[in-house]
Amino acid sequence: MASIDDSIFSDAPAATTKHLIAERLWGPQPIVQQFSNGVRSREIELDAYFRFYIASCARTLHYSGGHMPVQTHRQLMDIVQQLRSGCSRDTIRNSISPLHRADDTIDLAAQLLLMLSFRSPQYAISGTERVLWAEGALESSIQQHFSGPKLTDTTVTLDAEFTGYNIEKVAGIEISWTDNLADHLRLIEGETKVAIFHHVAFLECQKQ
Repeated sequence: MASIDDSIFSDAPAATTKHLIAERLWGPQPIVQQFSNGVRSREIELDAYFRFYIASCARTLHYSGGHMPVQTHRQLMDIVQQLRSGCSRDTIRNSISPLHRADDTIDLAAQLLLMLSFRSPQYAISGTERVLWAEGALESSIQQHFSGPKLTDTTVTLDAEFTGYNIEKVAGIEISWTDNLADHLRLIEGETKVAIFHHVAFLECQKQ
């Protein structure tokens, strides 16, 4: 029977396990969900997120030489709970046994929680924006990274023709889908592409 005690390096979790993991990550999720556009769904569709989840776990295992101090969803979610509770990086590191590759595991948990890249330069996906977090609580590093000027409260209504297809057709800027929230709307590859964060269900979960 599938559970959060299954390996994080196996195939995609079963639906019930996905729901349990989502609750550990972002709190209780409603059975009936109404999206921002008014569409109602009985359950948030998280298949795209869990493809990212499984790929991130596999990538971390690969760069860690096949040795990780956590093996199950439950163990990984225990680290997520410490992140959500505001524990410092040192506190979390000291709770992990063995310490070997503890930082890789902490970065993985933070990445799965926030869909931001915290990887060391040698592990990071080329061209992605990386959040620096070496010490203290995760929240402090997030606030420092996103400390730029706030957007105005003025409502902006975009024309119905303001679509990805027309951006590519008229402006000649290609859309590049990204799993890293920090890359959203970032111009890349000589300003010929714009990165678009496409995990709508993940964003909806943050509203709960």
